[in-house]
Amino acid sequence: KRKMKNQFWILLTGGLTFVLLFYIKLNTLLFSFLLVPLLMIAFTYGSFTYSFRSSLKAETIPQNGYEERINKLNREKFDINKLGFNKIEELYLKTIPDSVTYIYKHDKENVFFCMYHFGSKTGYDFISHFEKDITLTTSSVVEGGMLPRPAKNLLQIFENTTYKRGFEMHLLSQKLIQSNGTKLIEINNNNYISLILKSVKDLARFVKKIPFWPVLLIYWTITKRGKIYLKTIEEQIKSGTIRLIR
Repeated sequence: KRKMKNQFWILLTGGLTFVLLFYIKLNTLLFSFLLVPLLMIAFTYGSFTYSFRSSLKAETIPQNGYEERINKLNREKFDINKLGFNKIEELYLKTIPDSVTYIYKHDKENVFFCMYHFGSKTGYDFISHFEKDITLTTSSVVEGGMLPRPAKNLLQIFENTTYKRGFEMHLLSQKLIQSNGTKLIEINNNNYISLILKSVKDLARFVKKIPFWPVLLIYWTITKRGKIYLKTIEEQIKSGTIRLIR
């Protein structure tokens, strides 16, 4: 039903645009300026709603056609294991673009590591969970900060850095949060996929409460909004980008 709703939205937007062309007799140039933005908004709305649909679930990674992506993730396992992380799960998410994900857990630190393959690029997140639903994510891709986030979802991004350096920066920020009196919590490995899906859907609901979010989503994508997180958590606090919650 949701997929049909998205298709209806796109068709309706395109249909109304052509009606305007026929009855108002817009010239070709003006029509182009009107059509392109409307189609972009319709596509953005449809793709976002599909990717973050309530029925989204973790699936088994397809074997046919995904060999190269699986091999790429497997080649990274050695460097990740050297840091003390061990793979606990893998999953496939049918989103736009689709995602092949390996999940690791550190054998000493209370830190998860997620390695993503989106088809055209890879990325990773180090993730720690604290009391009061506070999370710390250290990411390698600026697109990870494209969407506005609840105040409890802390994010820092370091592009083109090694796993080792990213892990070190994550632990430094983790200690900073703990020094604020916020305690780390232990997450059951068997429940982590469910937690990932919940966080994805919660973020989508948060974004959809923002007025004119499909239009803003285009703007955030073009301007690479995630650049505001290209700082450590400490630097973000000093600049006023975020504040720690006690």
